[in-house]
Amino acid sequence: MGAFPEDYEIRVSKLVKLWMAEGFMKASVSKSFEEGAEEYLDDLVKRSLVLVTRTKSTGKIKSCCVHDLVRDLCITKAREEKFLLYATDRDVKRVLPKPIKDQHRLSFRLLRVLDALTVTFMKFPVDVLELFHLSQQDMATIGSLPNLHVLKLRRCSFGDCKWETTEGEFAQLKFLKIERTNLKQWVTEESSHFPSLERLLLDCEELSEIPDVIGENPTLELIEVTETRWNKSLVDSAKCIKEKQKDYGNDNLQVQIREYRRNA
Repeated sequence: MGAFPEDYEIRVSKLVKLWMAEGFMKASVSKSFEEGAEEYLDDLVKRSLVLVTRTKSTGKIKSCCVHDLVRDLCITKAREEKFLLYATDRDVKRVLPKPIKDQHRLSFRLLRVLDALTVTFMKFPVDVLELFHLSQQDMATIGSLPNLHVLKLRRCSFGDCKWETTEGEFAQLKFLKIERTNLKQWVTEESSHFPSLERLLLDCEELSEIPDVIGENPTLELIEVTETRWNKSLVDSAKCIKEKQKDYGNDNLQVQIREYRRNA
C-alpha cells in the first residue's frame, strides 16, 4: 500500500485488483477473491493499520488510506525486498536506478503489474519518459515481459497514434485497461496475440474500433467501454463483437457500455 501517494484515498476495488495481480490472494472453495480481500482489509482496519475513509450503503469499505508512518514502513520494507520502486516528482532522479534501460532488462522481467497512472510527464527525466511515450518497440518490450498479468495505460502517448501487436506478446496478460490516450488505431490480426486476456477496459475518445479478433479469444470474459460523444464507432465495434460471439454460440462474453463521467 506504500505504492500510493501520501494522503491518497485508495479505492478498495483497485486495491483488490492489485492484490490479485501480485498473487497475494489465493483461490478458495468457500469464498471469492473479493471476499477474501475484504476479510484481509477488515483485519488491517481492526489493527489500526488502515483507516476507512468511505463506506458503501451496505456498510462495506469503499475507500481507505494509510497513516503516514505506516506508509513509510511499507515503502521501506518494499525497497528492502526489491518489491517496489517508489519515486516522487521531487526526488525521482535521485531514487531511480541508472541507467534505467539496464534496469528494464534486469528486474522488469519479473514485473506482474504495470500501472502507468496519472503521470506528470514534464517532471520526469527523459529516460523515464520513454516508458510512457510509447513507440512500437516500447510496446513490444512491455509485451515480452513473461509475468505481466495487469497492464493499465493512462494518459500515455502512442507513437503515430497506432498500436500493432504481434504473435508471442502479452502471453500472461489477463487485464488490460487503456484510458485517456492518443491511440487511434489498434491492429491485432490474431486472437492468439492475447492468449490469456480476460478483461478489457477502454476509456478512449480517439480509438476508432476494437479489433474483431479480440472477441474470438476463449478466455475473454468482459469488454467495458466508456461512451462519450466522440467514440460512437468504438462503442459500436464492442456491440458488434458481442453480437458476433452470440451468433457463434458464445453467451459468456459480457459487453458493458459505461456512461461518460470525468472526475479528474
